[in-house]
Amino acid sequence: MNVTVKDIDFLQNISPQSVAIYLQHRGWNQEKYVENKATIWTRKNEANESVHIILPLIQGTPGFPLSMSVMLETLEKIERRSQLDIIRDLVTRVDNITIQGVVQQINTPNADSLSGQIILIGVVVDKLHKIHTELFEREYILAIKAYQERLMISCHGDLIKRNNVFILKNITNFTLDQDSN
Repeated sequence: MNVTVKDIDFLQNISPQSVAIYLQHRGWNQEKYVENKATIWTRKNEANESVHIILPLIQGTPGFPLSMSVMLETLEKIERRSQLDIIRDLVTRVDNITIQGVVQQINTPNADSLSGQIILIGVVVDKLHKIHTELFEREYILAIKAYQERLMISCHGDLIKRNNVFILKNITNFTLDQDSN
């Protein structure tokens, strides 16, 4: 089953720099730079024919999400990979994402305040991942309760992928799902 990504907010937040790095690692070569608009990438397909892809560069433009969607569809066909697999490789930052999951680990709390590092297990782009974060005060207490009682949690934040590790920053609305037990 192929999944087509159509979420405008998600497409709007795909970093052109992340896509460029992805393309380089997958054997694409930047052929042309259209100043402040796009780059054109090329590589040979299985039939040794040149194939091209257009990478938009300006995230704030109205057509950016549509251009990213077309780029993903093209990559899916040329690379014979699902869009979800491609996106998993691309995701380096997603702002204001909702994470649902469980608290897997609570590290020793900070000595000077009611806070500490925790590790969540949550879904990112349709797959379970460990997500590192730091919580303070009330949210930290809720995380301890969720860990002890094996409750599901939900929260919003900015997800960053650094060195293949997911980190959740700027957390808001950290809540427990009391019905999950």
